[in-house]
Amino acid sequence: MQDALQLSVPGGDRGARLRAGRHGTMSGACSPQCCNDRFAIDFSLLLSSQMRDSDAARVDSSCFLDARAKQLKSVDDDNQQVFDSLLFEKLPAIAGQLLAHCTESDSELETTGVFFFNEHYVVKPPQSHVEFRWHRDDDEQLAMCVHRETIPAYVSAWCTLDDVTEVNGALQFVSLDESLGCDESVENLQCHASDPVTANAGDVLFFLSNVWHCSSSNESDAPRRAFYAQYSREQITARPKDSAPLSFAIPCEVQNDSLLLTTSSLNGCKRKSTKKFKYADLKSFSA
Repeated sequence: MQDALQLSVPGGDRGARLRAGRHGTMSGACSPQCCNDRFAIDFSLLLSSQMRDSDAARVDSSCFLDARAKQLKSVDDDNQQVFDSLLFEKLPAIAGQLLAHCTESDSELETTGVFFFNEHYVVKPPQSHVEFRWHRDDDEQLAMCVHRETIPAYVSAWCTLDDVTEVNGALQFVSLDESLGCDESVENLQCHASDPVTANAGDVLFFLSNVWHCSSSNESDAPRRAFYAQYSREQITARPKDSAPLSFAIPCEVQNDSLLLTTSSLNGCKRKSTKKFKYADLKSFSA
């Protein structure tokens, strides 16, 4: 498929295609058992436990994990390992490859890796009729940044904790190609939208922060939950001459030989040659 970045996963039908400028799904990146056991904790505590700008947890993974363990009383050592592996190894390994293919070369990412930038826990209660309108993540998150135009696009990793269906709030996307130069009215975006993207619990959807997307309401009888992690290729600060991160700026070590990538032409990111990398076992994530 043209304009696609493909990840080949050992094990038959667990392949994943990352569509630059649109979306991609990594099947089974975190197993359903992981979703049920490891994420069955009270994430509402995150909302009531804000970190100070000066907190080391904003820039250091160990401090971040310790802070989360104190906030979430049910996080034991096994949970700690799950968060560490998922947030600072497996997800950024994929996000880093997508970011690398949107730059002229991989040298910057090889030098600095990527940064864990933000997290959300999103719950759509059953029969709530709550929809997320068409939006781009960077419009929402960088609205107060005076230097917003200088901040490159970052990657969102949307981790499904429940099966996602057309009934309970599946996401839809508009590709960068489709959105360039077009009317950004709701009606026009809907005309160019993808089909609703269904996913199994444990799948992860990756997309760039400047991609239009929305999700429908949850009309089912069960909650639809997702954990949302975001990664940038540089530290995103609140102000241009301030070193304090806007949210987080935790460095993640990205191993560029950990994935098998094949690419032809990416939306707005044409590369001179195809690169291949050895693929690490991401088909099933467990503690």
